[in-house]
Amino acid sequence: GIVISGPDVLLGYMIIAMLMVWLFRKKPRSLVWASALILLLALSISFRICRHRWQRKIIVYNTPSGTAVECVDGEKIYFTGDAAVMDCTALFRQQILPAHWQLHAAIAKSNDDCFFESSSGLLQFYDKKLLIIDTAFTLVSSMPSVSVDYVILSHAPPVSISRLYNWCRFDTIIFDAS
Repeated sequence: GIVISGPDVLLGYMIIAMLMVWLFRKKPRSLVWASALILLLALSISFRICRHRWQRKIIVYNTPSGTAVECVDGEKIYFTGDAAVMDCTALFRQQILPAHWQLHAAIAKSNDDCFFESSSGLLQFYDKKLLIIDTAFTLVSSMPSVSVDYVILSHAPPVSISRLYNWCRFDTIIFDAS
């Protein structure tokens, strides 16, 4: 679909007004203003397109039925989490699809062409590391220590925050609603 921001709509109306003044009142200065506004509108649209193509984001959805994490790389979205979240049509339409529209991105067919790696709950997307801990996770003292940017606690795992912090250095902890 066509997405036009509020300032772009205002510029469009200003362009129409200047063209009408030029057309009906024969003022050449109005044509110059209309041309300048057209250039400004083109720059605004170009900037927005470039911003969407260069975006990199990690999104953690607050869904009650499961874990949903998406990594956005330009116009591609890479999903990890519970498959039940993507299968639930109502949840997908209410929470996830509006975010895709806002990001101007779509779900990628595979995770092969991205820096997205997911193994044993550890996910790396470019320079950010994310650890997803769920009920299947058990903290064993012989496990090697890791350093991550984000930790997601999903499905109320039986983990002590202090023991977790002693084992894993992290910047932010996220509690999801599942």
